[in-house]
Amino acid sequence: MNTDAILAKLKRYPVAVVCVVLTIIFIGVLYIRSSRIPALEEEMNQMEGEWKAIGDNKLHAVDLNTHLEKLNAITEKIDGRLMSADSKAINYQYFYKLEKSSGIRIEDLNQRDSSNAAAKAGAAKLELFQPIVFTVTAEGTFKQILTFLYELQYGNYFTIIKDFSCSGIESEKEKDVQDLVDLAVTLEVLGVK
Repeated sequence: MNTDAILAKLKRYPVAVVCVVLTIIFIGVLYIRSSRIPALEEEMNQMEGEWKAIGDNKLHAVDLNTHLEKLNAITEKIDGRLMSADSKAINYQYFYKLEKSSGIRIEDLNQRDSSNAAAKAGAAKLELFQPIVFTVTAEGTFKQILTFLYELQYGNYFTIIKDFSCSGIESEKEKDVQDLVDLAVTLEVLGVK
C-alpha cells in the first residue's frame, strides 16, 4: 500500500480517523498524568474534609452575632476587673471602700513596685497582665478582719493573698476595746501592663 491509498482511505473515513487520533492523545495524557493520581486523590480528600468542616461550621453558627456580643460583654467585664498600676489613687480608694464596708481601720497601705525577682518570674508567664503588690496593715475585730478578707478575695479585682498574719492586741482599756486584732497582709492584684 502506498501513501496515496492510505490518504484515500483516511479521507473516506474522517470520523474514524479523528476518533483514533483523539484516543491516542487521551491515552498519552492519561499515561503522563497517571503518576499524579495519588496526589490528586489526597488533595480531593483534604478538600472534602474542609468542605465538611465548612458545612458543620455553617450548621453550628446559629446566632453567631449574639454569641459575639455576649463574648464582647464578658471581655469588657473582665477588663473592668483589672487594676492599673499607674492609678494609685483609684487603687487606694478601693481599699478604703473595703475598710468602710468591713469596719476595720487601715493603719498602713502601700502599693509596692512589682519589679522584684519573684514578681518578674511570675509576670514573665503573663503577656498582657502584671501583678500589682500591696501590703496592708489593719486593725479590727476578728469578724471585721474576716469580712475584709472575704470582700478582698471576692471583690471587684482578681486578688491573691500571698502573705497573711493576724495577732491579738492587748489594750490597757479592756472594757472599751472588744478583742481587737492586728492584720498584716501582702497581696497581689491582677493588673494591666
